[in-house]
Amino acid sequence: MAQAQTEAGKLLMGGNINYSHFDSDNDQQSTSSTSPLSYKTTNKSSQFNFNPQLGFFLADHLAVGINFNIGFGKQSGSTEDYLGTLSPSSYASKGTSKNFGLGPFVRYYKMLGDKFALYGQLGSGYQYSEQKSTTDNPNVYSYRSTAKSGFAALTPGIVFFPTSKIGLEVTVGSLSYYRGKQTSYSSAPSYNNSTSRGTTSSFGASFGVSQLALGAYFYLGRS
Repeated sequence: MAQAQTEAGKLLMGGNINYSHFDSDNDQQSTSSTSPLSYKTTNKSSQFNFNPQLGFFLADHLAVGINFNIGFGKQSGSTEDYLGTLSPSSYASKGTSKNFGLGPFVRYYKMLGDKFALYGQLGSGYQYSEQKSTTDNPNVYSYRSTAKSGFAALTPGIVFFPTSKIGLEVTVGSLSYYRGKQTSYSSAPSYNNSTSRGTTSSFGASFGVSQLALGAYFYLGRS
């Protein structure tokens, strides 16, 4: 019985994963006699996120627990003749990113027959993120930034139960709030180093194919 999979006293163990990749090319030319310009840029980036969770059903269809978030990313790019044909400058760049989050969540299920259910999950917590970018040109800045933030997110999803103890899930985004403090460092051998600090807050909805996450969970406990 599908109702038994989300009954009080059971454990919820599992998580979801998300992977995205982005490519861009930009080729621009200008024949202006006073400021001729010709440059081409290419950029590639990839991001992987893993979101494990552990929960307990306090009541039928209602679970509470701990939510983790771990992510890693890579970026690379190249620029040719960025300063124009009179003063050409070409360089390559590469970067990395990482993030870690931790916090509580509450999840509620609405059963749709024997095999399917809709659910909504409200989660919040703390997150740390870091980004680095370096170049092979001494006239172009390299960057490093860190952020410490609090977050809250409401995520809808659908779950399919192929067996009494396994649930396969799909989500395509969330409604979220973010507030954090950032510190950025920039440096280049030909210029002075600089440091900046700031606070950012945002609220919005992010849904789409790029937000697609697939998950698998175990529903453990009495039958």
